[in-house]
Amino acid sequence: MKAKFKTFLSLALLLGTCYTSSAQQKFLLTNANIIDGTGSPEYKSNILVDGNTIADIGKNIVAKDATVVDLKGKTIMPSIISTHVHIGLLKGTKNSADNYTRDNILHQLTRYQDYGVSNILAMGTDRPSIIQSGLLDSIHNGQLPVSNFLSAGIGFGVPNGAPPMEMGLDLVYRPSNPDQIPAEMDSLQSMHPFVVKMWVDDFGGKYKKMSPEIYKKIIEEAHKKGLRVAAHVYYLSDLRQLLNDGLDIVAHSIRDFVIDDATIQ
Repeated sequence: MKAKFKTFLSLALLLGTCYTSSAQQKFLLTNANIIDGTGSPEYKSNILVDGNTIADIGKNIVAKDATVVDLKGKTIMPSIISTHVHIGLLKGTKNSADNYTRDNILHQLTRYQDYGVSNILAMGTDRPSIIQSGLLDSIHNGQLPVSNFLSAGIGFGVPNGAPPMEMGLDLVYRPSNPDQIPAEMDSLQSMHPFVVKMWVDDFGGKYKKMSPEIYKKIIEEAHKKGLRVAAHVYYLSDLRQLLNDGLDIVAHSIRDFVIDDATIQ
C-alpha cells in the first residue's frame, strides 16, 4: 500500500525562513491547510503575518502591502514546545561534557527549529558558559534564528549516584547533606533557571537514589526563591512522596506501574 505523506510546516519554521527580512514586513500566506490547535478539523485559509505577529486568518484577507507566499496546500500548525530535553551534550552517538559548545548548542537548536519545535526546556544539564558567554541572552533577545532555549541550569543529583557521570553529567550539584543545599541553590540562581531539576531514581538499582531529606530541602529552598521544582522520577512510591512534599513538575511519568487516578489528581 502506498502511503500518502503531507508536508507540515510550523509558523515558527516558516517565519524563520524570512528572518533576514525586515521584522516589520508583512506576509500573506495563501492556500494553506491550517491545524489551529483547538481540536477542530484542518481547514483551508490564508494567514496574514505582520512582523512577528499573526495579524489575521481568513479566506478574504486584503493586504496590498504584503508579500504573497502561495503555500500550495501545505499544512501549517502551531509550533511545538518540548519541555524536557538535554541540549549540547550529544554529538554523533556520544554523550560528553566536551560536546557542550556554542556551535553544538546552536546546531541542535537550529535542528529543533527546522522541525517546528519553537521552544525547548533543557532539564538540568546546562553549564555556566551559556550565561557567561551571553549565548542565552542572545537567544532570548531574538538575535539568533534558533528555537527559544529555556534552561533549568545545573540540576541536583546524588554523590556517586544518579544522574550517571558517564552520560556527560559531570556538572551536577550532588549534596551529601541538606546543609549544603542553600548555598548550591544560591549558585544555581545566578544562572536564572526557569525551573529547578532533580533526579530521584536509582536507574534500575545501579545507583544510590536521592534521600527524602535531600529532596525535601531542595524543594524548600527552591520555593523560597520562587522557583518551581521538576523531578526525574521512576517509581510510583517516590512520586507520591514527592508530591506530598511539594513537587511542582513531574518531568516524565513513572515507569514501574500504571499511574493511578489518585496520583494524577
